[in-house]
Amino acid sequence: MPDFTAIVHGQLWRLVTPIFLHFSLLHILFNMLTLYFFGTMAERSLGYRGVFKLYLLGGAFAGLVYLGLAALMGQANIPVVGASGACFAFLVYAACMSPNSLVIFIIFPVKLWILAAVLVFIGFYQLTNQMAGHGGGATAHSAHMGGALFGFLAWKFGWFKDYAPYSSEQGFLAGYKQKWQHWRQRQKA
Repeated sequence: MPDFTAIVHGQLWRLVTPIFLHFSLLHILFNMLTLYFFGTMAERSLGYRGVFKLYLLGGAFAGLVYLGLAALMGQANIPVVGASGACFAFLVYAACMSPNSLVIFIIFPVKLWILAAVLVFIGFYQLTNQMAGHGGGATAHSAHMGGALFGFLAWKFGWFKDYAPYSSEQGFLAGYKQKWQHWRQRQKA
């Protein structure tokens, strides 16, 4: 769980670990469905390593936004779990990348930019209500908005574009292995 004091004292992994924890099966189901659909769309632009980076860093940024706003409201150590912030990063990234793509929302075909705009608007509205003390429930709307902002910035500035081949002779770690071997050779020389 993100803990403002622990993060300030160097426990930075606490920004990433909440994206691997969820409250319920429905929570993880909807987050993973969102990640599957919009992560697959984003992968065309980012490559699989870029998707991995956007997921981890989008989730960490969402956690930072959540902690920052919670601290401003005097509630610095409220626990948060879930990948919703990272999922909002993928939603907004995919919507910016391919705004006119049709997606099925419940049973209705909707343009992706409209779906993203409506969900971000609802999240922002809920966040303002939460900050004004009018409820908002246990949902971390600030993390959702942080993820959405991060997804937009990643698209706008072309962050995380990291293509790698999917061939059978090159696995996920092959590029890192090659860099390690090159570094070792330079050390020996």
